[in-house]
Amino acid sequence: MNYQRISLMCTNFIAEVVGSWKFIAAQSFVLVLWILFHDHGAYVFDPYPFILLNLIVSIQAAHMGSILLMTTRRQAILDNRRDIEYLRILMKFSKADKSSKV
Repeated sequence: MNYQRISLMCTNFIAEVVGSWKFIAAQSFVLVLWILFHDHGAYVFDPYPFILLNLIVSIQAAHMGSILLMTTRRQAILDNRRDIEYLRILMKFSKADKSSKV
């Protein structure tokens, strides 16, 4: 397998996982646990404004945005190739249909 193929497989997998309700529920659960633990826990290293949590979520959002854009771009390229092939087939049959009517 080449690097490009592995990269495509990884981005598709990540986009599929991140775009699921299970991921949203799991992430929400982790965020609530983080807030409860750091708001009421005995050992608090990220107090109320939750700066570390904000940093982690921001980094995750930046990476996920890029990965989702890569996946969308790849899908647009595939759709474009399919549309061009479909147009070629239509033009071929259109020429054949015109020549058979003459």
